Amino acid sequence: MQAPKKHTASQIDQDPAGAHHAEGDALGRQSDYMHALQDIMLAVANRVDPLEVLDILLKNTLQLMQTDHGFYFQYEADTDKLVLTVGFGYYRPETEVTIQMGDGLVGKIWQNQTAIIVNDYQAWPGRHPDTVWDVVFSAAGAPVLSRGTLLGIIGILHTEKGRQIADHEFELLKRFADLAAIALDKARVDAKLEAELRERRQAEAALVESEERYRT
Repeated sequence: MQAPKKHTASQIDQDPAGAHHAEGDALGRQSDYMHALQDIMLAVANRVDPLEVLDILLKNTLQLMQTDHGFYFQYEADTDKLVLTVGFGYYRPETEVTIQMGDGLVGKIWQNQTAIIVNDYQAWPGRHPDTVWDVVFSAAGAPVLSRGTLLGIIGILHTEKGRQIADHEFELLKRFADLAAIALDKARVDAKLEAELRERRQAEAALVESEERYRT
């Protein structure tokens, strides 16, 4: 992968327009990220369904990355596997893709608990042997961790030959993985509180009904 260009002081003096252009790109990316972050937080504020939260978050991730292909693999403790639960583009939940630890990009992210980027997936020694991954040219993923516990893996990919994932996009993906962990934790807490409130109301209603029967 080609490293991003760094401007020395002399280069900036010689080419101020190029330096200003690079700075403008960086500011633009930061602005886009902040807008997406605001949209995501507003969207997830009143939602308790984790899959709905992930759907919103992944859509915003793909929009910023300018790709149609993205996925979220959820860790299933009962089977000790990763299961594709949210996906767009080539990878959708109906494809019923499951991953074991160490298998391909997603499995290695799980194994190492760290984000990975691969910009020539078909030539990568660690690629998954399943033909479902044959369309991938470049891919990146990051673990979604809550207090050190793996919740899942979020990732993006490109199918166009020669298209790579830039370093700033990789860093952005890792930010979204952290955001996903926060959003999922909030969704779980909200769902628990909602369930407790529902049970309390049902108990109160049953008590009122019992008292009315006793009075009659």
